[in-house]
Amino acid sequence: MLLVQEAHNANLDFKLVLAANDHLIEVNSNSESVQCIILPEIPHRQNNTKEKVPDSNNECKNIVSIQSSRNNEYIAVTTENKQLIVFDQNFRPVKNIMLSRVSNKVCFSKNNDLLVADRTGDVYLYKIKQEETDPDLLLGHLSVILDMIITPCGKYIITCDRDEKIRVSHYPNTYNIATYCLGHTEFVSSLRLLSSNHILLSGSGDGTVRIWNFLTGKQLALINTNNLIDQMVIEKFVSKMDLEKIEVTVVPVTDIQVGERENEILLTVTLYNVNKLFLYHINRDNYDYKHYQTIEIESTVFYCNLNSRLYILAHKLLVYEFLEGQYIKSNLDLHKMNENLLQFNNSLLHENDIALWYKRKYDNVQEYMERKKLRLEAK
Repeated sequence: MLLVQEAHNANLDFKLVLAANDHLIEVNSNSESVQCIILPEIPHRQNNTKEKVPDSNNECKNIVSIQSSRNNEYIAVTTENKQLIVFDQNFRPVKNIMLSRVSNKVCFSKNNDLLVADRTGDVYLYKIKQEETDPDLLLGHLSVILDMIITPCGKYIITCDRDEKIRVSHYPNTYNIATYCLGHTEFVSSLRLLSSNHILLSGSGDGTVRIWNFLTGKQLALINTNNLIDQMVIEKFVSKMDLEKIEVTVVPVTDIQVGERENEILLTVTLYNVNKLFLYHINRDNYDYKHYQTIEIESTVFYCNLNSRLYILAHKLLVYEFLEGQYIKSNLDLHKMNENLLQFNNSLLHENDIALWYKRKYDNVQEYMERKKLRLEAK
């Protein structure tokens, strides 16, 4: 998980916020400093019944999701032990509460309310500036929500899940569903919006990136990303999933990033456990696309962020500038910064268990027939 905040100055200084197991890492380019932010303990919970309350401070505290508000005023963090912390710009906690379930995704509304999607598929609304109150249930999926975004206008919330669905709901009246964007054949891992024209991009476990008009649910374009990787890479991934009893034929898209320049859309695609980043130009008028660059990395790409620059976290932090139609390595001196990051490498660079995102298919007919045969023989 990687957040980027860029300063609007001549040097275009930047600040990165990285999730590293159970703490945050803040990296500042102007000072080349690296700061470790320890998550606060969960406040003691009152219990007026005889039921024993488990001590969640002793459970796994690894960070599940981080997100910044649109004005960068807040950063929200959720953890494996059901903790929700909201920090201000100086990493002072302004909200620190216990959730009823583990959260898979968080995002901020236009007015800095916080939306939290838990692992049962429910989305709750929390008011940051209000005293402790019960959250409002906004919507629910029948499957785990893997990504969630609110449109720039603040009128729609878009959610996607493990069951291939993309749901567009009115906000805050989320019981009013605007449309579904249906077409993916595996889990939808990543959603990105363009600034206008109601255009949504989605990445999926089916190896495709699709472009939608999210108000009509119409698919405008489909990009097959697996035609850019070696067949041996695909076969290796298929063999690995076979051991998990999962039937796949492609390498999944784990993340997409988008940027906008004049009449073009820039798209970056990260594929699971592939040490390359694939870049596309997309025409804003007709959504025709063209693969124009592949950036090879020495190790697996874990996180990337597309801002005015392209930031990649792999074996080290890499920064690319967009010049003359392609990305080239920045001349920024990142040596000291990467030296400081070395101490956190083991906690920063970890591989997601992608098998959990797939639905396993079981054939229990044979087992049923064998039990039936035994019953008949017993008679």
